[in-house]
Amino acid sequence: PVAGDTITVYGIAGHYNGTPQIKDGWIVAHTIADPEATEPETTEATEPEADSVLTVEEAIALGTSKDHNVYTTDKYYVTGQITEVYNTTYGNMQLTDETGKILTLYGTFNADGSARYDAMEVKPVAGDTITIYGIVGQYNGTPQVKNGWITEHIPAVPEATEPEETESEVTEPEETE
Repeated sequence: PVAGDTITVYGIAGHYNGTPQIKDGWIVAHTIADPEATEPETTEATEPEADSVLTVEEAIALGTSKDHNVYTTDKYYVTGQITEVYNTTYGNMQLTDETGKILTLYGTFNADGSARYDAMEVKPVAGDTITIYGIVGQYNGTPQVKNGWITEHIPAVPEATEPEETESEVTEPEETE
């Protein structure tokens, strides 16, 4: 419906801050004011294609667009830096981008989904950069990637390597007279 149309709404009548309203209503009839008028363009957000790469900001926007505890059916890739791992059993953590936007990761698994965070051989930690592949939604108003697979892990501090042993010849000092 657009301005000028006539609608019939079914719902609970009431007041909010002195303003009459219909609560939890839905449209049961709709008459277009001018049938000759062209349909207005919709600006409804559409979900990206499956397996798309999303920025942290795009994942937050997609998650925010979902209702409580509703997630996409498709999976997406998101890359960012871990700011905090706040549950080391399930791998719940915060992921941030270069602008400081923060996305919650609820449950993380290894690259093929066979091992939960607590069973992973190498666990990403704060400061590491990861790419997560999972469904996007929100829980209690918090946008998040749920049960994602860590497909790439770049440690903040490279693993220490053993110094190479080199053989050096020991020479005796020459005697001088």
